[in-house]
Amino acid sequence: IEVIDNWRAAHSYPLNTFQATLRSKLRRIDSRAIAAQRVKRLPSIFNKLNVERGMQLARMQDIVGLRAVVSRLPKAYELGRV
Repeated sequence: IEVIDNWRAAHSYPLNTFQATLRSKLRRIDSRAIAAQRVKRLPSIFNKLNVERGMQLARMQDIVGLRAVVSRLPKAYELGRV
């Protein structure tokens, strides 16, 4: 549990940095846009390690996630260009 907690914590700072950058870009293109982040919960990590054969914590690509929700599809394309 300590190793997993440390692994999750190691991803928190980069996640917060990316979220701040994303929010800044979103403000420029869509005042109604939302940015959300999440860190995978401990039970979900345990489950994935147990269910998926050969899965290693260091290879798990969805420890954290960041999402942008914009008001219209063209805004999503615009975000990709900013």
